Amino acid sequence: MGKQPSTKRVPSEINWLGNGENISHLTFFNFFKSYNRRRAQSRFLATVKYIENEDKKNEVLDNYTKWRKTKSAKDFWKQREASAGRSSASQQDNADDLLSTTNYTNITNTNTNTTNTTATTTTTSDAIETISLSDAKEIIALGNNEPTSHRFSKALHEFKRDIFGSLDSLLTYESHLQHLLALSNILFIGKNSCYPGLQRYFEEPIQIIRQTMYDSFIFNRVDHKFPMDVLVALITITNDLNCGSLTLLNAETKILALTNNCTDKVLIRLLQCVKSMVESLPVVTQKKEIKEFELCTRFLQPCFQKLFDNDNDEILFKWLNVSCFTDTDIDSSQKRPDGCVENDNKAIGYFEVKPIKHSKNHKKINIDLHRLCTFAKIGTATYKSKYMFQVMAVGTNVQFHISEAIGDILIVSELDSIRLPLSLDELPQLIPYLDRLYNVVEAIHRLCYPCHAMQVNNSFGQVVKPKVIKAIMEKSTDRIRENPFYHPYR
Repeated sequence: MGKQPSTKRVPSEINWLGNGENISHLTFFNFFKSYNRRRAQSRFLATVKYIENEDKKNEVLDNYTKWRKTKSAKDFWKQREASAGRSSASQQDNADDLLSTTNYTNITNTNTNTTNTTATTTTTSDAIETISLSDAKEIIALGNNEPTSHRFSKALHEFKRDIFGSLDSLLTYESHLQHLLALSNILFIGKNSCYPGLQRYFEEPIQIIRQTMYDSFIFNRVDHKFPMDVLVALITITNDLNCGSLTLLNAETKILALTNNCTDKVLIRLLQCVKSMVESLPVVTQKKEIKEFELCTRFLQPCFQKLFDNDNDEILFKWLNVSCFTDTDIDSSQKRPDGCVENDNKAIGYFEVKPIKHSKNHKKINIDLHRLCTFAKIGTATYKSKYMFQVMAVGTNVQFHISEAIGDILIVSELDSIRLPLSLDELPQLIPYLDRLYNVVEAIHRLCYPCHAMQVNNSFGQVVKPKVIKAIMEKSTDRIRENPFYHPYR
């Protein structure tokens, strides 16, 4: 057998080439300041190979070759090493004082591209700067404001102190999502779960806090607001459709007839959603793997548009990331979500999507959950919105969340999780869950669509920067790590 050709790995610094004409050895070395001399030189040479313009590539390499033999090169590396040594000594001397520092930057000054984008724009992220763990801890400490008088703020602040004290051990996305979010002043509460160690920081049980949030939303998962006669009619229609006694066109007509003389806007949305599924779903569940493009466009978009579009306010559901239609690995520094609900003035909801093949990859799932929560915090500060909603889809398993800004923290609460059907065969299984979906959609439209303006000040804080996340997070992936927020996706 012939030898398999080896595949070269594209250097992680490749996005640095986006600097255009400002490409040189010195700009590279100054951008990646944390690299030692040997690593900086080797990574520079590996990256330069990917300059497409041959003349430019040769010019950059020639300039570097001439420079590296000069006295100025020796002085450059000597000064760089001395500067790194002083930085390390300073960090060690000030380690005990880090948490008391309160100089913080308002999140509204953070440059974000969450909105004002189009579905045809490809995401391009700058290469994430590599910094040391001690540098990352210093940056985190600079953002630690004193807590407000609210009991949740005080409890989360104590949790953050303990996280900071244990950062000599790297965090993992699988087991420490709660910790990473807490560093950005975000409290994430799952529908049935949370990080077990979180309880000791709060006086009341987490279950009580969860119920308190639901009560403030006027949300009850077990409310029966979906009319029983309509539910029975839908079961009959979908069963007749599967048995072949009803054509697709007749089924759509009967579902549409259920909206006649109906004044309940949430009910109309759900009926339109079911009608849209009848129009778009295949007859039987396909055995072939459903990739992300098909998942988004055939299975999710028809439902999301019917549930979340609002013509009165010109609020629309839309995909923002072309990369969400690919199966490539997307890093946590991505500047926009996979999808959002917005109009020209504001965004009110964010969406992340993963194909079902990643259901057991807790790291990828939790990266998306982390991104959803950070987008919510940025959106809350940018649009001064008290409430926003977030949707996480793994395959057609959909989790719905609502976030609320309370003082200096953002609380993200999971409302419910519902599996959407993959075929007309599975559609009857969804109908009994329309009661629960009604409660979710009603709460989202009641809280997030009206303007609940709020004052955001410096104490609300900013999200942890990608370079800090890179420094404090374990790079490896391990599916046997315990994940407190695991969902049994199928």
